[in-house]
Amino acid sequence: MPSKLTYLRVDKFRHVKPGSVVRFGGQINAVVGRNGAGKTTLLGLASALIRNNFHEFARDEFEIGFRLEDGEFALEGTLSNKIGSNGGGAKVEFSGVFHHGEAAVHIESDANESTVTARGARVICGSIVPKIDAHATSFGLINDARLFLALVHDARLGLPTDVPNIDIAVDSLRYYGYALTRVSEGVETFRELFAQEANHHDRTPALGVTRLGHSETEWVSVGHHLAGDVLSQLKNTNQPITDSMTLDGTATPLARFIELTQYTDARLVLTKTSAATKEGIKRSVFAKPLVRLETANGNEIPHDHLSFGEKRLLAILIKLYACESTIIVDELANGMHHSWIERLLELMDELNTQAFLTSQNPLLLDCLPLARETFGTTHNLVICELAESGEIVWRNLSEAEADEFFKSLDVGLQHVSEIMRNKGLW
Repeated sequence: MPSKLTYLRVDKFRHVKPGSVVRFGGQINAVVGRNGAGKTTLLGLASALIRNNFHEFARDEFEIGFRLEDGEFALEGTLSNKIGSNGGGAKVEFSGVFHHGEAAVHIESDANESTVTARGARVICGSIVPKIDAHATSFGLINDARLFLALVHDARLGLPTDVPNIDIAVDSLRYYGYALTRVSEGVETFRELFAQEANHHDRTPALGVTRLGHSETEWVSVGHHLAGDVLSQLKNTNQPITDSMTLDGTATPLARFIELTQYTDARLVLTKTSAATKEGIKRSVFAKPLVRLETANGNEIPHDHLSFGEKRLLAILIKLYACESTIIVDELANGMHHSWIERLLELMDELNTQAFLTSQNPLLLDCLPLARETFGTTHNLVICELAESGEIVWRNLSEAEADEFFKSLDVGLQHVSEIMRNKGLW
C-alpha cells in the first residue's frame, strides 16, 4: 500500500521560504490560507512524494526533506533536483536513511543506481529516485527501497532477508500512481476518469481494467481505479468476460454514492477497446466507462447528466476507494452539501485514510473532527501564509496557537472557522 507522509521540509522550492516545515497527521490534514499562498502546490508536492512521480515539478529546481512511513518501514532524507544551465537535463538525487525496525541503512541514489551502506558494508542496487515521466508507474519510494534491498540479500547490511516483496508487486498492480493524483477543485478529475478515449494499447485507462494472461486462462487484472471491485464481482457472480464488464451498485464507490444522493441504483459498464496477444500473453483493455443511475420513478440518468456537485462526489468516492490509504482533494467543499462533507470526512476516518484537503469554504473547517487529544498526530491543520518579503510560508500551529485554539473550541460558542479568523490564522 502507498506510504503516509509525516514530515516535509522545504530548503529550496519556488517561492517557498527556505526552512518551512510541515508535519502531517495520519488521517485528515486541512490545508488553509489565502489565495496565492501555495495550497494547491503543497498538495501537488504531497502527491508527488507519495506516488513517487515528480513529472509536475520536473522543470523546478528543489531540495526538500521528508519522511514517509509504511507500518514498520520508514524512509527519511532529502530529495533534490538540479536543472542544467540551458534549462534542461533534470538531475534528481536522493540521500537518506531506510528504517526497518531496529535496522537502518543509508542510501544515496541517482537516476542510474543506489549506493547502500550499513555496518561498514557498501552495496550497489537499483535507483529509487522518483520518475519524471507523466505515465511512469512506481512501487513508491519506500517499496522501491524494500524491493531492491530484498534482492540484495547481503547479511552485512543487517536487514531481515524475509522482506515480503511479492506483496509490494501485487499492490503495485492494483494501485497505480494515478490513483493518488490530486482531485481538482472543479470537475476536471471527473472528466479524466470518464474520458471516452479508446486507444490504450500501451497504457492502462484512468477508469478501466486491463486483463493479462495466457491465451487459454486469464489470470490477473490491473487498473488505476475499480480493478479490485470489478474482479470481485466477476468472481462472485461468475460473469463471462466477452466484450464488456459490468459493475453493479453494490460496489463500494457506487453504493456510497447511492447512499448520499437521490438515486436508487447504479451500474458501471466498461467496453473492450483493444485485444492483442504478444509472446503468448493476451492483453485485453476494458475502458470507455459509462455509468447509469436509476431514480425512484425508474428513470435512468447517464453520468454526464449529473450536477456539478454530484460529479465531484462520484470522482472523490472513486479516488477514495481506489486507494484507501491516501486521498488528496483541492477545495473539497466546492459544490458539496454539508451532509456530503460530513459523510466524506467520516468515511476517511473509518478507512484510516491520510487525507490532504484544502478549502476556502468555512464548511470544511467547521466539519473537521478536531480534538485536543488527537491534534497533530491524527488530524492536523496546515497554515499557508504570504510573508512581507513575498515568500510563501508553510507551517503548523505553534504550541501556543494550538493551546489558544482549543481553549476557544472547548467553550463551544464558536465554529472552527470563526476561531481561525478571529485569531488571524485564516
